[in-house]
Amino acid sequence: MIRLENLSMRRKIMGLIMGTSLVVLLVASMIFSIGHLLTYQRSVVAELESLSRVIAQSLVAPMAFSDHAAAKDALSTLDLRPGILSAEIYDANATLFAQHLDAGAYGTLSRSDGLPVLDPAVLRKGITTNELKLMEGHVDLQVPIILDGDVIGALVLRSDLDALFGTIKTFLLLALAILFLMTAFTLVLASHLEAIVSRPLYDLLGTAQRVSKQQDFSLRAPVSGRDEIGELAKGFNAMLARIEDHDQTLRKAWQQAESASRSKSEFLANMSHELRTPLNAIIGFSEIIKGEVLGPLGTPRYRDYAQDILESGQHLLSVINDILDLSKIEAGEFDLNDDAIDIGNLVSQVVRLLHERAEKAHQTLAVEIEPDFPLLFVDQRVIKQCLINLLSNAIKFSPEAGHVKLHVGRCADGRAALTITDNGIGMKPEEIPDVLRPFAQLESPFSKRHDGTGLGLPLTQSFIRAHGGDMEIESQEGKGTKITLYLPAQRLISPNRPKKRSAG
Repeated sequence: MIRLENLSMRRKIMGLIMGTSLVVLLVASMIFSIGHLLTYQRSVVAELESLSRVIAQSLVAPMAFSDHAAAKDALSTLDLRPGILSAEIYDANATLFAQHLDAGAYGTLSRSDGLPVLDPAVLRKGITTNELKLMEGHVDLQVPIILDGDVIGALVLRSDLDALFGTIKTFLLLALAILFLMTAFTLVLASHLEAIVSRPLYDLLGTAQRVSKQQDFSLRAPVSGRDEIGELAKGFNAMLARIEDHDQTLRKAWQQAESASRSKSEFLANMSHELRTPLNAIIGFSEIIKGEVLGPLGTPRYRDYAQDILESGQHLLSVINDILDLSKIEAGEFDLNDDAIDIGNLVSQVVRLLHERAEKAHQTLAVEIEPDFPLLFVDQRVIKQCLINLLSNAIKFSPEAGHVKLHVGRCADGRAALTITDNGIGMKPEEIPDVLRPFAQLESPFSKRHDGTGLGLPLTQSFIRAHGGDMEIESQEGKGTKITLYLPAQRLISPNRPKKRSAG
């Protein structure tokens, strides 16, 4: 079943106009037809009553002298009037006095039991009456015959209604013809009105669809008038003009941002290279001085200064490397050097680097690797950097005597899962998106006591996604954080799988 709200605007307008017009035409036709037929019916009955009175007047003498022959002669004049089925004369006692029947007459008007059709009491009242019997197709009239104020008899006529029915048939055919013509006229008028109303709407809709499909905001809807639809089209065009301006502004801004991003990436790449060269020298010389390779230092404080220089240089080099990696990722130029690695060996290297830091904080650094965990086909340097970033953060933001744990295992769907858990300060769930933005750091007294660039988590997420995996963070403020790195199942190497090296 078609719902009204699903119909097109054209069909709704056509249906509304046609439906309203047809209802009005039908009601008007019915009222006019009924009125006309009632008027015609009254005129037929009035004509018969006039004829009956004339005949009744001519029957006064025959009735007074009981002249049956003269009465029949008077009734025979009714042959000149078509439609008279029968005529009967009754005396004052309601006894049949004379009768005239048409060739197709229905027979006597007396009742089937042989008694006269007239009641003497009714006859003596001298009242002219008529009884219309549409279903039976005739009308009966009773006219009194009066002499010197006394009722001496009555004339009863029965006439068919063929003329009335013929008129009704003719009028109905005429009404149907008029209704058909008016319907056709209404259809033409409705089509014209529909076109005036709906065509501008269809034009507006077509423009909106082309704008949506082509994303061309320079298109404009035609304005066909000053009515509400015309004002709507003007408003739509004004909106398109504003959107076009905003779109052009956004395109320019996007182009400028892309150009700035390329320039930034090139600048960072060049500066990183320029900075790393002297930094490597500073770090190397600091290590020589700290290790007293060329001889003992005169003052122990110099050894401490050399240690400070070494640590600062290493931190600065780490920051430069992170910025360089981030710029490569943003520029889409970051390449993976995949190889088959043993996750146990990689984790041991990471733990050796961070073990001393955990011991200074009196923290427990635990490692749990699932038995028979397969080799991973990944970029070893990148995965190592991810684990260092996450474990360093866990140690940094955990309290004295805290617990940090690294678990390596497989998920039910075959993915590898590297999970780092701590009982540190944690964070609110709504803060998680913030820490994944480059250079973003949460504002807290604890975090301000530690150095950081805010690149660790964004870089780790980018590194893992470059491998086709993902990173998931769960955290509660004051209770700790759990971060899981997921690597796709294709990155796990079965014992029979060849270990190939590639760049991707």
